[in-house]
Amino acid sequence: MPLSPPFALLLLLVGLRGAYGTGALLEDPGFDAVGDHGLGKWQVRYALKASEPTSRPRWKVVPRVDKDPARGKYLSVEESAPAAGTVFIGQRVRLPNELPLLELAVDFQTYCATPGRSGGVAIAIFSVETWDALSTDPEKAAAPEEALFRHIIHPNGEKVTEWHRGRVPLGELQRGLAPLAGREVVVALDWNTWHPIANEWARFDSFYLGEPRPSVEAAAWPRWAYTGEPLRLTAVATGRGECRVDLEYRPAGEAEWQSAPMRLEKDGRFAATLPGEAVRRPLQVRAVLKQPDTREIATPTAEIRMTQRPEHPCLFYNTAELNRMREKIREVDWARATFDSLKARADAWVDRTDEPPAEPGGWSHNYSCPEDGARLEFRQDQPHKHLCPTCSEEWEGEKYDAVWRANIHGQFGGAARDLALTYQLTGESRYGRAAARLLLWYADRYADFPLGSGPAGKGRVMSQSLSECTWLLGMFNAADLAYPVLTDAERRHLEQDLIRAGAEHTSHYTFGIHNIQCWHNACLACAGYFLGDPDMVRRAREGKLGFDAQVDQGILEDGMWYERSMGYHDYTLSALVAHCEAARHAGEKLHEVGRIRRMFTFPLRLAQPNLVLPSLNDQGYTRGRIGPEPLERAVAWYGDAEATRALRMLYDTGAKRGGLVALQYGEALPDVGEYQPPGSTDLPGAGLVVLRQGKGGDTTCAMLEYGEHGGGHGHPDKLQLLLCGLGQTLCPDPGTAGYGSPLHGKWFKTTAAHNTVTVGMTSQKPTSGKLLAFVVDDRYAAATAESTGAYDGYRMVRRLLLSGNFLVDVLDVQGEKPDTLDWFLRAVGRGEVGLPLVPVTEKAPNATYAYLAELRGAETPDQWTASWEVDDGGRRLLVTMDGAAGTQVVHCLAPGVPGEPKWSTLRVRRRVATTQFAAVYQMLPRGGLPASISFDGKAIRVGDSLVVLGETPEAPLSLK
Repeated sequence: MPLSPPFALLLLLVGLRGAYGTGALLEDPGFDAVGDHGLGKWQVRYALKASEPTSRPRWKVVPRVDKDPARGKYLSVEESAPAAGTVFIGQRVRLPNELPLLELAVDFQTYCATPGRSGGVAIAIFSVETWDALSTDPEKAAAPEEALFRHIIHPNGEKVTEWHRGRVPLGELQRGLAPLAGREVVVALDWNTWHPIANEWARFDSFYLGEPRPSVEAAAWPRWAYTGEPLRLTAVATGRGECRVDLEYRPAGEAEWQSAPMRLEKDGRFAATLPGEAVRRPLQVRAVLKQPDTREIATPTAEIRMTQRPEHPCLFYNTAELNRMREKIREVDWARATFDSLKARADAWVDRTDEPPAEPGGWSHNYSCPEDGARLEFRQDQPHKHLCPTCSEEWEGEKYDAVWRANIHGQFGGAARDLALTYQLTGESRYGRAAARLLLWYADRYADFPLGSGPAGKGRVMSQSLSECTWLLGMFNAADLAYPVLTDAERRHLEQDLIRAGAEHTSHYTFGIHNIQCWHNACLACAGYFLGDPDMVRRAREGKLGFDAQVDQGILEDGMWYERSMGYHDYTLSALVAHCEAARHAGEKLHEVGRIRRMFTFPLRLAQPNLVLPSLNDQGYTRGRIGPEPLERAVAWYGDAEATRALRMLYDTGAKRGGLVALQYGEALPDVGEYQPPGSTDLPGAGLVVLRQGKGGDTTCAMLEYGEHGGGHGHPDKLQLLLCGLGQTLCPDPGTAGYGSPLHGKWFKTTAAHNTVTVGMTSQKPTSGKLLAFVVDDRYAAATAESTGAYDGYRMVRRLLLSGNFLVDVLDVQGEKPDTLDWFLRAVGRGEVGLPLVPVTEKAPNATYAYLAELRGAETPDQWTASWEVDDGGRRLLVTMDGAAGTQVVHCLAPGVPGEPKWSTLRVRRRVATTQFAAVYQMLPRGGLPASISFDGKAIRVGDSLVVLGETPEAPLSLK
């Protein structure tokens, strides 16, 4: 089916005639008066990046001289230490009481050594009070304050290393300044960066606010138009004296231009509409500003090609799939139950007339208790009081209210989808019209929503463009399904004012190879497929940040997403699936590109024996088994045998089939054999080696993290141990709290929160480790990994051997000088240490160690044992550690799952340069007796088994 086009909008900036300012309103726009001892009229302020609260915007602003004498002096923003956040460079100015037409622009460069991650450049206007509240000290910076006006000149993303002129569109600037006439404000440059990365900078020059020059600027030239449909084009420009704007057009290949006058409209723009008979062949179009006694100014000529509208639905469902869904609802119990649930949700909305708030939602990570990190309880009837379910405190404030609004917008978006799908499955138009009411409400108001506060781009309905994309995709789905009940006028309104407007707005923000960019690509592509706009589809797929680049560079060789968090793996896969789904329905096989197929079944390779995934890096703590939805899709899209076997096993062991993915794709599963969990495996992309022993409920599993850090969502946890046995997770990774919680940066994203070693009571540096050995034998599995970059002057080597129900763990630390070495382990259940413990009073050296509570400890040079009752059934985990002189053993409580009781944690401390922490873990069923343990420096005896250490710390452990 041919793609159909965007409703073309040709936007040129043209102002009202005769309104001009006189000269520059900002003093020293070229920074020529700035010297080494001061910035003159210019001031500098700093703000944190909300998702990186532990980082600081350690930027210094200094004058530099360009190599080009014509350029002369400029301002340079440079790192004084690893930095992330925002730096503002501003000047106070009083705006005229009667505002003339003004131009606001700056020359800039922005660079980051990491591809696709250069800092974003914006121009903002602050009230004097807000500006004065911003910090002048990067070490004391707080979250950014809301600006009165902000326009993004260059989003985070591609580097700009040649001088580039960035300008606020004149119409947007006039609308933003209108309510500020006569006020004293601060006009500021805004440079914001992503994560702390070495070698990052920005440069600024010619920051100008004043009388605009005559110009015509193109803002949104269309590349496609619908064949035979009228094409309305709008324009805005600045000129001197009596001037006019003409729209000139001609069929491609012809010499003669035809002209149509563009008439002034109420919003200050000029407009012309080409009749449908003129829109049947590819066109060339330009806007021309004609002034008396001077030359004409024209925009570059735009090429507009022809296309057709697609038939709807065409995005996430097609007619054949909907027909098959109706059949399954009639024939299959689980499908009928899924439909009944869908229809019940739709019935709850079909007669509602209430409206959502006309303000953007907030950042979901802010919706956590500042005291204990628990997720706050959303209450429909409490927009201003937000309850912590753990401590029962009710929290108030705009950041919580904004998240409440985000939940409401999410409900309205979900309702639109449910109503529209119910309409398609029942044929009852009342559901479709109810969906249309919600869709049109947002289309009527979308442009009037103020920009959100971020942090991942700026949304309108939502705080960040990331959340906006996920919300918009649901609205696209609803509009696609409800399309038959819409009038032509309603269709054009939705297409132009919600679908195109939303996708183009979010597409201005870029994020490198990243899960966020995948969502932005999916949003742009799905809008393109809906509108039939091949250019939007192309932009979403091609280029350095498009779909192909994300799949090629973001999916690791074993199928895991490179951010090395299963939460972000699944989140990214959802974005790629949305993109692929729309492409499949347009006849394009994006789901077969690169390694994307591996993403669907990768979780099976990583899962613990209980099919629960470890909570690696930035993600919430996981207790549930692998979900069936990705596997259902893998069976439908690829006929994947492994996914088929895993699905049969999940459904045979208690998982209930259902949900919209199963309703769309689920068929009778063929018998392709019994599911066999994978054996021990090295996952080099994920940077994990997984040791497995046993079968069924007796399977034990140990994981050793050694690979790359994982980008901005990685944790400093090199050589961490994770252990699963007795049918459950025993020694977990806690994951993290919401990013807005202090616990996120001060505890969960630190080394002490993980089962590894700290040096000097500080966290590891972001680093990559190395797997030195991986051995699988009939009786055991073993692995050895090292880290040389976590701490300067220290090498760490960890060796594991798993056999039956025991694990041998030997961690060697080799340093250049003595320091405090802390070995951490946390386990589920009630923990006890077989030593006479006494309360330990110590001053916490930092905010991380301050989270360790109820410390009780003892010093011993001898072998000792700790135990945990992991459940009420009498199953136990025993950990026995070899003795060493100067060892302090501390049992304490430390944060685990936010809002739940703290976890039993061991801290084993030695103040030395070099040491070996050697331990044996025994997983004992009810009534099971522990084996005797002995260490002699060369071998470890576990009952009748002898584990040989080898001659060097690198030698893999072996079982004799």
